[in-house]
Amino acid sequence: MADVLEGKLGNCAIVEKYLEAWMPHSEYLEYIFLLVYDESDSHWWLAIISFVDETVYHLDTYQAYGKCNHRKTGIWILANCISTILPSGSGSKRIGDTKSNIRYWPISTGSGVPECGNSMHSALYVLDWISTQQCFQPNVFGLLDENVARMSVAMKLLLSSVNKVGAKLKLLANEAVMI
Repeated sequence: MADVLEGKLGNCAIVEKYLEAWMPHSEYLEYIFLLVYDESDSHWWLAIISFVDETVYHLDTYQAYGKCNHRKTGIWILANCISTILPSGSGSKRIGDTKSNIRYWPISTGSGVPECGNSMHSALYVLDWISTQQCFQPNVFGLLDENVARMSVAMKLLLSSVNKVGAKLKLLANEAVMI
């Protein structure tokens, strides 16, 4: 995604390069999770585009002066690109006419995010945040197993209220158990 953040790709190139892999057709699109790696700081942060709230959320453990403004510019660039991509491939009923306005939505900084400085392991905090399903209370301090965190996040996203197909997955899983 560095090529997008640096403005190296035009809109057509963005659609061609990223649409199928990153934005497949979805009838139920309500949130887009953008996990971003900032090479200049060796730091990970998360932007969540919420079609439900018409807000872009910025979760970042390194809120140093100047860094936030730089990242919010990055969020604006990503929102602008996604605004370009969505009309091309999204059939979401939920998005409706709002899809082209993402670039104008407010960017809200997450409250209660700990200040941890920049870190190569900041992505693990972001994954842990997702796995707690928006709970900002820290779990037990100590070591986190990256593989367990990744699997846990994937399953929780699949089965959470964020994924409207989650109820169907649960039903199919229960039917499979009955067999």
